[in-house]
Amino acid sequence: MAELRFFPLNQGAAGTTEIAAASPGNKHKVLGFMFSPPSSGTRSFAFAGSTSGNLIGAITIQSGGLPTWPCGTGISFCETAIGEALQLVTTGAAFKGVVQFISEP
Repeated sequence: MAELRFFPLNQGAAGTTEIAAASPGNKHKVLGFMFSPPSSGTRSFAFAGSTSGNLIGAITIQSGGLPTWPCGTGISFCETAIGEALQLVTTGAAFKGVVQFISEP
């Protein structure tokens, strides 16, 4: 079974953060997350692969909101293609939170 991993997100500014580097023969599968933008206003984020572009559309988050995907369901929220990096792309402000994922074929 794949090792369950947690990535602590603490962005200093909006932009792209690599959650997991490309792993030949493996996909990265997001199983859970929680994000909180520190500033007011609307913010968006999208998971992106190194060559596939956005894996999901942008999700708008209000300041103080805690958008989550429940951990422990065993159902992935999204996954990269085989051999691609997993990145988080944010706009508007820095984000804090955590991403739960596994890497497996």
